[in-house]
Amino acid sequence: MFPEYREQISRLRISDLNFVRLFEKHNALDQKIRHMEAHIEPGTHEEIEQLKKEKLMLKDALYIILKKTDSAKEWGHHLALSPDFSGAPDTVGTTLL
Repeated sequence: MFPEYREQISRLRISDLNFVRLFEKHNALDQKIRHMEAHIEPGTHEEIEQLKKEKLMLKDALYIILKKTDSAKEWGHHLALSPDFSGAPDTVGTTLL
């Protein structure tokens, strides 16, 4: 799931308890669905479909967290690349002629 976010997922799994909870629930549902489809665990077609919907909602929630943290990381990266104007003269209130 989300191979392009592999590093970020690793970081979030040790730093974000909400992400961990959602991630583990998603994986548990995935395993349950696979077992039900393989008839290892009992389940009706309707139950499997309901579990798939729940799993998809969890995946969407995980993706939202990943996108937010990715955007925050990008924002921080852009700030780090911004020019430093701290030594620039103060030009507020001056008029150029």
